[in-house]
Amino acid sequence: INAVQKRGNIKCLLGSKVSAFEEKDGELCGVQVCISDQEETLHIPLDGLFIAVGLEPQNDCFADLVQLDSWGYIQSDESCLTKTPGIFAAGDTRAKRIRQLTTAVSDGTVAAITACSLF
Repeated sequence: INAVQKRGNIKCLLGSKVSAFEEKDGELCGVQVCISDQEETLHIPLDGLFIAVGLEPQNDCFADLVQLDSWGYIQSDESCLTKTPGIFAAGDTRAKRIRQLTTAVSDGTVAAITACSLF
């Protein structure tokens, strides 16, 4: 996030909620944002908008079985192997740089091929 904010033309508002979209002549021209730790609504004029919903992994139930990183993702190698023999991590549960459907499907394939080659 710090690298994005340094660009100057991008603003990251963590813990916020869009309360209204503003339009003029049928086109988006701004948003109203409620920031959770403030009582006021912020008006942001804009020409375009990208929304990142984010993801909080729900891996706590595996913490006794595999190693989790500081964000709660399961740590594994490129073969999707964890440090626990016989347990693989694939998809968005796994610590990795890119999260999207295609990488999740790829992880499943890698984990399956690796499992078959080991057992």
